[in-house]
Amino acid sequence: MAGYSTFQVPGSDKPGARGLVTLVSQELRAFELGMSDVNSLFVQLFPLNMKDGWIYGNVYVPQRQLVDERADVLSALASKLRRLGRKGLPLLIGGDWNLRRRPMKRWLGNEDLDFKIVQTRGSGLSYHSSRGKGRSDIDFFLANDLALQFLGHASVQRSVDVSDHCLLR
Repeated sequence: MAGYSTFQVPGSDKPGARGLVTLVSQELRAFELGMSDVNSLFVQLFPLNMKDGWIYGNVYVPQRQLVDERADVLSALASKLRRLGRKGLPLLIGGDWNLRRRPMKRWLGNEDLDFKIVQTRGSGLSYHSSRGKGRSDIDFFLANDLALQFLGHASVQRSVDVSDHCLLR
């Protein structure tokens, strides 16, 4: 897309490994951190007048039916988030968690991760089944306290219909 830098990790044949893409405005200096894999992509962003920048992560957690793959991804992700948290930078992590908010809060507590779910303005329902089986709130952002100082509420962009998941902003 014009005006954006593209960072991507291709998917694989393995179940639950779809790959990821993150677009970053070219107005920001950005580079990929060396810890990305098929289920997580991490980029350090440098907004104007900010020396150390932010870290943004994009994640895909496999559906609950893929029990082993899901457990492996969540374990690896917890380890990465702990490591990133020690950098002392604002961290914002978003994506398709395939977890609702209550199980996410339980996972954060069990893993002793110091992140909070960014509140959503209005309804947080971001997924709509292509088979008409309902809606869910499995897409959201996590942020550490440093990032929360700068952030307002997230909003679900239902007017952009490119997937069975709505864009978050």
